[in-house]
Amino acid sequence: MTNLYIKYQNMVRYAVSRKVSDEEIKKDLVQEVFCRLIPRISLLKSLPPKAVSTYIYNTAVNVCCKYYRSRQNQFETHSLEDDSLEMEADFDFINPVELDFETNDEYNRLVKVISGLSLRDRNLIIYKYVYEMKNMEIADALDIPVKQISVYIERARKKAMESLKGDEIHV
Repeated sequence: MTNLYIKYQNMVRYAVSRKVSDEEIKKDLVQEVFCRLIPRISLLKSLPPKAVSTYIYNTAVNVCCKYYRSRQNQFETHSLEDDSLEMEADFDFINPVELDFETNDEYNRLVKVISGLSLRDRNLIIYKYVYEMKNMEIADALDIPVKQISVYIERARKKAMESLKGDEIHV
């Protein structure tokens, strides 16, 4: 865990700093991120390095969002116009050859479709199908009741499929 902290502390601080300006709250949220990662050490060890950094970054964003929702705008944040609570999609860790895509265009279409989903849907798809997380782990990471995860994943898949079908018409 110490190595994980040393390696990713700057990235987590950066992710938290993008959401929160109060220094004490930043420290608390960084600590919360690493506390949430402790039970997931075995998962993190099984992921490729870029997937680990993306997972940790997503955890930091989710911790900030959870805190933000719990405080209902009671702490100072940066302008939401400049820095929304939605993260940017980071698909660098996905190797199209490894995932058996026939063409690079097919991979790019899929990335475009997933990027167009809401933050929750995007996280659900990535956590379930890229990280191969269990519903319980996804529920913990996204702070969603575990009973709703399957329903939300199915809805996210349908939205993605509809978007893919719509994209084929315009190509």
